[in-house]
Amino acid sequence: HPGTHPAGIAHSLATRRARLEKRAVVVGETTGDLRAGLAALAEGSPAAHVVSGGRGAGRDRRPVLVFPGQGSQWAGMGAELLDAEPVFAGRLATCEEALAPYVDWSLTAVLRQDEGAPGLDRVDVVQPATWAVMV
Repeated sequence: HPGTHPAGIAHSLATRRARLEKRAVVVGETTGDLRAGLAALAEGSPAAHVVSGGRGAGRDRRPVLVFPGQGSQWAGMGAELLDAEPVFAGRLATCEEALAPYVDWSLTAVLRQDEGAPGLDRVDVVQPATWAVMV
């Protein structure tokens, strides 16, 4: 539908359509991106911005919730794990990347207590930092 905003279409598809066995998602910034993704999907061709799959019968699909709370943080929390556990360091880097558009500080610098990094006494720092360590 020319003239229809893609966000409106996406909202309708996500909230008004039946949840079928087979599903796909096309991600794009422009109408051209979306059309190219839909064409690849229709052809059964792989595309960078297309994800498809099924519901996965028998999977455990319970929700996962993480509530960091307050009071369990401490200076240097997670700092040793950053050096000792590559998987932890990698996941923390992913969290830091996700936080970057919303904060003006480095998660790694906060956990390592680098000079100039904000402290865990700030609620806008401690909540995301504690969450990232828990995840």
